[in-house]
Amino acid sequence: MLKTIAVFVSLLFVSPAFAIDANLLLEQVDRNLNPDSYEMYRKLINI
Repeated sequence: MLKTIAVFVSLLFVSPAFAIDANLLLEQVDRNLNPDSYEMYRKLINI
């Protein structure tokens, strides 16, 4: 019983860290997929 409570409490503390990492990862992927300039948009459309 004590072991399951310890696992549950540790998951409560760890899960927000995973959420922050996932959000940072999505921001980085979004930044990589969005071209910086109009010329890059044009190249993507013309492919």
